[in-house]
Amino acid sequence: MSLAASSETRRKVRLSPEVRREQIIVEATRLISAAGFNAVSLADVGEACDIRKQSVLHYFPSMSHLLLAVLEHRDAQDFITAGEETLPEATAAGARRYLDRIVARNVSQPAIIRLYYILGAEALSADHPAHEYFAERSRRARAELTRVFGWKPDPAAAAVELLAFWQGLEIEWLRDPGLDFLAAWTAFCDRFFSS
Repeated sequence: MSLAASSETRRKVRLSPEVRREQIIVEATRLISAAGFNAVSLADVGEACDIRKQSVLHYFPSMSHLLLAVLEHRDAQDFITAGEETLPEATAAGARRYLDRIVARNVSQPAIIRLYYILGAEALSADHPAHEYFAERSRRARAELTRVFGWKPDPAAAAVELLAFWQGLEIEWLRDPGLDFLAAWTAFCDRFFSS
């Protein structure tokens, strides 16, 4: 390859720092979703972005830093930190409308949901870099749902019950994409929100 061709190739792939950082996060998300955090290296992410590992290290000094960025990216679309969804008043009707919107959004992005469960399972180990992240995320989700379920006799128990069903249903759906997720969700909610 001539020096001119080499220079032209570099110009074609040069991205602004913001765009490159986003590209790294998106590619890491895709790779981790397919193979799991422990099977992906910074070199793999660099290759997917058509850059060297050292270029990835410029943005993320370790795989743990990149993992946290991937999780924050996932959370930007999630009900805990989305910001577009404000907590409803603590009524059955308000809570159901709120959760139905979140579930509909989640069903439209199975790759993100798959990533969450792969990383969450790996992070059950106390030495995993995202262990505390997932533990805190779970505590926040229960606390928010407890506030939303103020109309239930035991809001904290209701939050655990709903999360257990919701997460279990998502796992079943990921294993069997033919499962009618929304029909199962609706049937559960008809019982849960009527009591």
